[in-house]
Amino acid sequence: MVWKTFDGRDLNETDIRALIERGRTLLIAGNGAGLDSVRLRLDAQWQVVTETMATDAPEEDF
Repeated sequence: MVWKTFDGRDLNETDIRALIERGRTLLIAGNGAGLDSVRLRLDAQWQVVTETMATDAPEEDF
C-alpha cells in the first residue's frame, strides 16, 4: 500500500514513483509553516523515513 501523504506532505506521482523505484525521493520543499524540506527514503525494513536537508543543498543525481 502506498500513502499519498506522509508527515503532513502531499506526495505526487513522481515522488511515489521515485520512492518505489529508487528507494528515495528528490528534495520535497517545505511549506514555510513549520515543515522543513526533506527527502524521503526507504529504510532497511522498507519503512518510509525522512532525511532533513538544507533548502539550498544541491540535488544529487539519481
